[in-house]
Amino acid sequence: KFLHQLWKEANAEFPAALWLDTLPSTKKYALQKGIYSESFKLDSCLKVVGSKPRSGGHNAVVDTQNTYILWRKLEKNGMDLLPFTKRAVHSLEK
Repeated sequence: KFLHQLWKEANAEFPAALWLDTLPSTKKYALQKGIYSESFKLDSCLKVVGSKPRSGGHNAVVDTQNTYILWRKLEKNGMDLLPFTKRAVHSLEK
């Protein structure tokens, strides 16, 4: 939602209308595989799927790369990610 708002403030429309919610998809993957994790932050999610997080988290570039790695790993491991795909709500009213 924050990206839509920023683009709106620049008199433009953010070009993405769908996104993948990686938190519940990774939780379901962990449950299916019998993997326990205390946390489901991005670095922890990567460890759940057996990937090492790139260093420099909380940096837009690194977080994007880590999210891509997580998505690819979930997909390669047979996760059906369609149920975790959400449609962006264009109405930003509070």
